[in-house]
Amino acid sequence: CICSVEGALNGGQCEDSTGSCQCKANVEGHRCDRCKRGFYGLSLSNPVGCKKCSCSQIGSLSVLCDPVTGQCPCRPHFHGLTCDVCSRGYWKAPQTELCVPCGCDPTWSTSDTCDQETGQCQCRPGFGGRTCTECADNTYGTPLSGCRRESL
Repeated sequence: CICSVEGALNGGQCEDSTGSCQCKANVEGHRCDRCKRGFYGLSLSNPVGCKKCSCSQIGSLSVLCDPVTGQCPCRPHFHGLTCDVCSRGYWKAPQTELCVPCGCDPTWSTSDTCDQETGQCQCRPGFGGRTCTECADNTYGTPLSGCRRESL
């Protein structure tokens, strides 16, 4: 028999009585050469053979990942190995675990991206608020009518 050194017990040696391969706990296959469903990254140094997938329950389409890379299948607007990071232009609002659009004002912000945790857009000078639709701190008025400095 030809057992996988990475996935079989006893350094890839066949079992004497049956001639079959004895797989590590998270490994399967006639040759012990692939990870079980829900596991990835077959490795000689791992005593159980493969690591458990850790896909985000919210951001991933499945609890299963790619058996080689560990990449989880992400829902729209999520990315990262486990699908736990919002895509560019989105952030995780505190009231929800979903990625929601930044909503940065196209005129008064410097880009359409925001801080991934706070949702704060980068505002042009003189503008403020989370989406840059308000006057900056220590000013009053509205962006449309004009923002004026508070007099002391």
